[in-house]
Amino acid sequence: MVGQECARTHRLIDSYSAILGKKHRTFFHDPISAMIVADVAEGPQCRAAALNHLMIDQLYTKPDSKIFMEMMRLAEKPTKSDSANVCYIDR
Repeated sequence: MVGQECARTHRLIDSYSAILGKKHRTFFHDPISAMIVADVAEGPQCRAAALNHLMIDQLYTKPDSKIFMEMMRLAEKPTKSDSANVCYIDR
């Protein structure tokens, strides 16, 4: 959830950075993979932190990218199956 540190989630998402540098974003840097990493690392309460991690990376590297737009779409439209576990962006 927003406000949680979720440090282990962030470390796992970036786990290939020491080896691959900027190319580490090939792994775990899509919304579904990031949320799975959060679930495995610390639980569904860290899904929002994982998505925030990706949004910050995308804004830093490619502010007009399609993946950023997809993350925003996912954040705004909850499904019945994940509405109890994901923190959504309020506008």
